[in-house]
Amino acid sequence: MAKWLPVSDLKSARLTCTRWSDIGATMLFRRIYFSPRKIEMEAFANITQHPLLRKGVRELIYDGRLFRQECLKEREYTATYDRYRDDYGSDDEDDQAWRDWHNLLDPRDPESLAKGLQGYARLFDEQEHILNSGHDYQSLLAGLERLPTLTTLRIQDNFFFGDWLPLYDDVDDWYEEKTARDFAGVLPPSSWNPWSNTEAAAPGGWAWDCRGVSNLFKAVSRHCRNIKGLFLGSQASKAPLAFFHSMATIPIHMAELAPNLRVLKVDCEASTNDEDETISQEISSLAAMASQAKTLEALSTSMGTRDDRWLKVVLGPVWPQLRVLDIGDIRLTQANFIAIVRPHRATLSQMKLRNICLLDDHEETWIELGEKLGQLVKLDFILLSGLVSEALMQVSDGPYLAAETTLEVAKKIMKWVARPELLTSIHPDMEAQVMAKRKTAPMSPVFV
Repeated sequence: MAKWLPVSDLKSARLTCTRWSDIGATMLFRRIYFSPRKIEMEAFANITQHPLLRKGVRELIYDGRLFRQECLKEREYTATYDRYRDDYGSDDEDDQAWRDWHNLLDPRDPESLAKGLQGYARLFDEQEHILNSGHDYQSLLAGLERLPTLTTLRIQDNFFFGDWLPLYDDVDDWYEEKTARDFAGVLPPSSWNPWSNTEAAAPGGWAWDCRGVSNLFKAVSRHCRNIKGLFLGSQASKAPLAFFHSMATIPIHMAELAPNLRVLKVDCEASTNDEDETISQEISSLAAMASQAKTLEALSTSMGTRDDRWLKVVLGPVWPQLRVLDIGDIRLTQANFIAIVRPHRATLSQMKLRNICLLDDHEETWIELGEKLGQLVKLDFILLSGLVSEALMQVSDGPYLAAETTLEVAKKIMKWVARPELLTSIHPDMEAQVMAKRKTAPMSPVFV
């Protein structure tokens, strides 16, 4: 119900029933959204200023999408429209219905293109004014000071596809649909991985504007040091690693939040334009924050490129209470993997491994690793997806282990359980996925 309330109604909302004032208010707004856009900043302010509606807020979701200067050009605007349409499954036959659903004008019509560019320019100018003036930072400071119950911070740019592991996030597709209506026929703001058919703005070629996220981190570090869960990016859309470069410029470093974190989920990737030294600094900044999160119970991390330096995020730090470990898109040896798991063998109960490449020189490496892990830890749940052996890549057309081999690895890891529940599936790209669990074990933990 609350998501359909006009902003003006939020400001004057009253809960006339006394019981609902005391109890029901804490159930109305458990999560709120923020972005450097006028209409959403007003809604954020109205909720945080309301003495009852702000009572139950536990989660802040920061919309990381931005209107981009590149899309003010006709060619880029049209190319971005095509990409957006393709991403959401439209074809020529239902193109008009798709545009009506997403409240978009067809840029191939000259009049619609002119209107779309005019509206996009207006929204871009509004966004730039907010970021340049620091209005977003001031709004966050004022609002977060009134949200002592806030425990979770999510920064994302994709609201249609929730992650299926490790800590399932509710899909916020209604939010993306609502913002599309707010933009009134204009293309929505760009995600972190903008696409273009021009050489000047190829995938990964746009340096991402980190001002908004930097302002968010500054405000959170002042008023919300009790954040228990930090979620940055998703497997479907990884966040720019540059966000961690900007942390070094924040007066009160993000590391001050780390000691209270129980859940840290970070899916990042570097831009193709980033220099090698810059990437190293950004990974070091992330690793420093992760290493200080001594109360961490769940860690999920992956990087879009298989950069060996990513290992320092998970190899070395010790988290005495770690129960869930989810790592992906990484290259490592058996010895590296054992070194990651060994310090946490007494507490680990769930492990999820996705798109991991073992660098040892024979294809039985994963079987051997499964045997060693089965001796080292007693897991209630294991999920294996897209396992890769470097040796297998040299003699096979496909990079992934066969489903039978992946299943054997899962059985080796779960050998302490007499009859584990097993589920195997093959993805369209021939990526094998195997889940094994103890019958009474939960599918996924909920920490925050």
